[in-house]
Amino acid sequence: MKIRCIASQALLLALVAGAAVAQPTVDGSLAGDNYGPILWVQNQPTTFGDNIAGQSSQPGDPANVTTGFEWAIPISAIGYTSGSIKISGFISNNPGDFLSNQVLGENSTTQANFGSPRGLNFGNVAGDQFLQFTPSTVAGMPVLDGTLDAGFWAGNRIWVSSTPTGFGDNSSNNPTNANGSEFANFYAVRSQNGTPADPSDDMLCIFVGGNVESNGNKITMFFDTIAGGQNRLLGVPPNPDWGFGFVRNLGDFDASTPNGLTFDAGFEADYFTAGNIFGGTLFLDFITLTSTGGSGSYLGGTASQAQTYTPGPMGSGGSNSPPVALRYNNTNIAGLPGLGGAAGPSTPNIDISFGSELDGLFGYVDPSTATAHILLTGNIENNYNRITLFLDLNSAEGQNQLIGTNLDVSVDNRLNRLGNGGNGAEGAGAGLRFDSGFNADYVMFYGCGGSGPVTHFLDVTTVRTNGPLLNSGFVADYVSFDGGDKPNNRVLDFPATFAQYQDFSRTKLETNGEPNAITAWALLQGPPVPGPDLVPPAEFAGLILAAMDNNNIAGVTTTTITGAELVSTGLELRLNLTSMGWDGTSPVKIAGFISSDNFATTSNQVLGGSGSAANLGEPSAIDFTAIAGNQYIVLPVGVPSGGPSCDYDFNQDENVDLLDAQQMAQVFVGLLTPDANWLDGDLNGDENADLTDAQLLAAFVVSGNCGL
Repeated sequence: MKIRCIASQALLLALVAGAAVAQPTVDGSLAGDNYGPILWVQNQPTTFGDNIAGQSSQPGDPANVTTGFEWAIPISAIGYTSGSIKISGFISNNPGDFLSNQVLGENSTTQANFGSPRGLNFGNVAGDQFLQFTPSTVAGMPVLDGTLDAGFWAGNRIWVSSTPTGFGDNSSNNPTNANGSEFANFYAVRSQNGTPADPSDDMLCIFVGGNVESNGNKITMFFDTIAGGQNRLLGVPPNPDWGFGFVRNLGDFDASTPNGLTFDAGFEADYFTAGNIFGGTLFLDFITLTSTGGSGSYLGGTASQAQTYTPGPMGSGGSNSPPVALRYNNTNIAGLPGLGGAAGPSTPNIDISFGSELDGLFGYVDPSTATAHILLTGNIENNYNRITLFLDLNSAEGQNQLIGTNLDVSVDNRLNRLGNGGNGAEGAGAGLRFDSGFNADYVMFYGCGGSGPVTHFLDVTTVRTNGPLLNSGFVADYVSFDGGDKPNNRVLDFPATFAQYQDFSRTKLETNGEPNAITAWALLQGPPVPGPDLVPPAEFAGLILAAMDNNNIAGVTTTTITGAELVSTGLELRLNLTSMGWDGTSPVKIAGFISSDNFATTSNQVLGGSGSAANLGEPSAIDFTAIAGNQYIVLPVGVPSGGPSCDYDFNQDENVDLLDAQQMAQVFVGLLTPDANWLDGDLNGDENADLTDAQLLAAFVVSGNCGL
């Protein structure tokens, strides 16, 4: 008994000494935190996929595959003028009577090869087996060699695959010959072909990372660009008998058997290209489809080599009409594994998600520290989709409609992609417009990608009424980035270890600290010694904290919204509002949405509700004033009261005192057996009864403050 008494006294002293009133822990989870009542609940099913239990990630890194196939297609050849374009594509065997599981838009980790195209209806497969996007416009052309030129393609990735290949995983780094076939990623732009004043010679440029086995397997791209076309591929005739039976094998068996390959609803193929590799030579066909038939053209064959686009580039032996170019580089050995290969972690998983959704928002402003605590529940797919958040911190400042001359955030001018002109994107609008009463002062872009391991990152910067601050004509405002692999960087803490010095040559200033505070400080600094960067003082570290927990498998689905209010994990933020420019009196407002990697498509997952079951599309053309309600949330000021209670009579003696905390601790360390009527000890509701609960109770009894 004496030993037990001494142990109990030691436990009690430790509990009281270590007790403190807690603020939310930045870990991406509501467990153990008191945010008060939920501020907003999602009212739309997600258009960006639902994360469900039991899906397995695959080793590999498809997002970062940089070799594959590169097309240059005159837009006049496919009837394209402007706006969105739809492309469906797949890899098949040479005759076309057996389709792999490598299909554009397909993102299942278990999808087997589709087999015969006859009787196959993509409308019966989950999701869309096509991509729809509005291509960004660029001035020049890439070097056509099947290698991703980072400077040319940056910011224009449309899709990343997560489907392991059923057609063999390439293990050869030979640029010509591959022993496997896969789609890893997809990029597209509209090139002005060096003549911006003449749209008639504009080109649709496409890069697909991956491989096609050099045994004649075909890589086929279908284009839906004009009214009409074929949703179900017709037979031969009326379609042309082209490609040594290839077109025949895709279409209806005959006029009385309408069993040709059928695309998703809303996709009607107007044109397609089909390429294959034999003996180191790439061969390419071009097929035109109408609602009643079509025609074909053999464009020629060529060895793959770097080539600047010129008319008729496919080499000898074909018509070269229309002048479509295709080049390849088969060296990829990364990307995705073979179907049935070693699987990575399965869902639910803190790092991995197979869908993106916003379910709810918790948050408040602590006026004593001028700190915003925010938890945005849901998921973000680890395919580099983005959660974009805007803050309105000063009612007298900011942008109600985004201009096109804001700071260059990230490597692809992401903020200006949302602004007036869409950073040159085809079909862009006058800039994203917020609801009346919301003027953006600050922007944050969160994303994650890869699988071995998953990396995550957060880009942030200020948004000033008339654009960035200038110093003698050079940018003075900073943009900031923090990121790394998630297992070793659970919390992004913006450590402020450097800030580039404006030597009056830089067009962009970068830091890993909070950018608004860094800007004000850096303007007062002289040239760094020894340089080349400034080193901010220690108090600038940790002014922004962010963490993402992707474990959610509940909440909204692709068809329902039931249970959105119950989701308790997602993106969690702790923000020092003073450093970010809060005036201390204006309401703190937050707006946000989920979009694709390059912002070609904005989902319907919008804070405040999008009012739409469909994607919102081109972000620079979004007008939130045209949607019912406010597409922003006001954070309440004040630390929440209520919530979980520390009035916890553990031993049920009708008194809440230190004896309850002492006996809780004794039970947890095995020194005491609880009576049958005692409470379970999970004071903080985190589903674990442990010494943390006893410590919270001891603090409450001693100080009167509940740390929940």
